[in-house]
Amino acid sequence: MTHATALVEYLHELTNVPLPDDLSGRTRRVLLDTLGCGLYGADKPWTQILVEATPQAAGDATVLGYAGKLPPATAALINGTAAHGFELDDFIVGSFTHAGAPVISAALAVAETENASGERLLGAILAGYEMMGRLGLAMGHQRAEQGLHYTGQLGAVGAAVAAGVIRDFDTNQLRNTIGIAASMGGGIKAFAQGTGGMVKRLHAGRAAEAGVLAADLSDRGFSGPKDGLDGDFGLIFAAGGDDAEPAKLSDGLGQVFMIHRNWTKLYPCCAALHAACQGIEELRDEHDLALDAIARVKLGGSQRTSIQNGSRTIEDTMAAQYSGPFAGALALVGNAMEPAGYAPAAVANDEFRAAMDRIEMVCDPEVDAAYPATLGARVTIELVDGKHYDRLILHPKGTAKAGVSTADVESKFRLLAGTRMNGKAVEDIIDAVQNIEHADGLGRLSSAIRNVSDAA
Repeated sequence: MTHATALVEYLHELTNVPLPDDLSGRTRRVLLDTLGCGLYGADKPWTQILVEATPQAAGDATVLGYAGKLPPATAALINGTAAHGFELDDFIVGSFTHAGAPVISAALAVAETENASGERLLGAILAGYEMMGRLGLAMGHQRAEQGLHYTGQLGAVGAAVAAGVIRDFDTNQLRNTIGIAASMGGGIKAFAQGTGGMVKRLHAGRAAEAGVLAADLSDRGFSGPKDGLDGDFGLIFAAGGDDAEPAKLSDGLGQVFMIHRNWTKLYPCCAALHAACQGIEELRDEHDLALDAIARVKLGGSQRTSIQNGSRTIEDTMAAQYSGPFAGALALVGNAMEPAGYAPAAVANDEFRAAMDRIEMVCDPEVDAAYPATLGARVTIELVDGKHYDRLILHPKGTAKAGVSTADVESKFRLLAGTRMNGKAVEDIIDAVQNIEHADGLGRLSSAIRNVSDAA
């Protein structure tokens, strides 16, 4: 039995019995967090352009932030793009994957169409996270460092598993669906540089769409390779690096869950920059530091972070969200947790630009040694008078070892969703998610989201 087959068989068994309370609670939490990210991203230019470019055929799947319903693959495309639309969606540490946007967007769209129960939805989401996270680990980090965007490439497989679980596929059909989806993902990290553009947001949407389509094709008899992940010429060997380890697909099944590695993002920027932003803000506030008193700020990260996130050529929001000098400057003189700090007007702000000149990206040996299991940073602030302050953060806020509570996730949801809807509509969605596993269908949640559309 291959490692991929063992994983599929385990996921099929896991999702056909009630989830333990811990896994159920964690899954409800990621569902709410992803919905908040999607509602916030629904009115951003990239999502609006996508909606305008998408044929508006009638369907059964709700689109976040909009009143109408569309076919499931189309809804998944738009919702996945919106959820990945402002660098606030979750991240599986060590796996280089944002699972929520593709997995949950696909699962919701298919669940609505199939009139699946809330319990089935949670099982599908958990399975998609497990597949996508483990696949990222098995791929290794070499290719991600070379520019392959794992969320777009692997998200299609995670979304396909979620869609297949919703449709109650057996293990043979799940493997077939995965084999189809393994050929349908994609995405490169050219967005990390100065002219970032909008395409990164689309990667998660296309992955969600691909997962829904793969399941639909499989259900209609379309065949794919049954060993599309770790078989000869499978995705891991075709797209993974020299550090690929297929055994990580099945290591510790039932003992280690990817949803426990999940990182709830609190800063709307690349996950590799969160520790730096947190460290700057902590030192700034503890010592009441004004910008004119600061001579230099060293952001010590991994070798990869200093390369991937070192751009000073900032032309748009995407580039700002991937730039250590920009995010660090925002932490120095503003609020790095505030999404508006990355809006086009803020990107052109002269104060931020001046603060960027004080920030230096360097490789810190201790932080680099802990990478990619952690995305930490050592922040050193040197003052004009010669004093300096230092802060090492290996586990930023929101990660598993410095986690957030359900109340924290609800607060984040209120902040994001509250930009699009009234307070009652916000609370209706929170309550619907809290009680989702007892729901025979998704009518209540879907209705709450549609009410949001009407109230926005």
